[in-house]
Amino acid sequence: MGNFQKEYGDSELLDTYLNQAVAEVLKELRESYNWSYTDLAKKMNNKVSRQTLNNYELGKSKLRMNMFMELASVYHLKPKELYEKINMRYISKLSQYTDEIIKGGGKKWK
Repeated sequence: MGNFQKEYGDSELLDTYLNQAVAEVLKELRESYNWSYTDLAKKMNNKVSRQTLNNYELGKSKLRMNMFMELASVYHLKPKELYEKINMRYISKLSQYTDEIIKGGGKKWK
């Protein structure tokens, strides 16, 4: 892992893909219910603002555990189910990135 950190910095790349995975899953869930940010905020008893919800979906704000648990509940998911959805998306993003590196001759890994 040392070489990876030297080249990419303290897991910046991994954090970026994780934030994107969280953002995409949250947006897809909200849209699958045909909810606006206002609708979702109301479902959450206005514990969070529309702007904050938007920031989660844009990857601008990191999701804290209490909000993760609340969102899982609102979407009628067990926390483990929401985690698995996010994790599968994250793995997919990393896999795509790895494929791009391999196609490019692995230059970024040297």
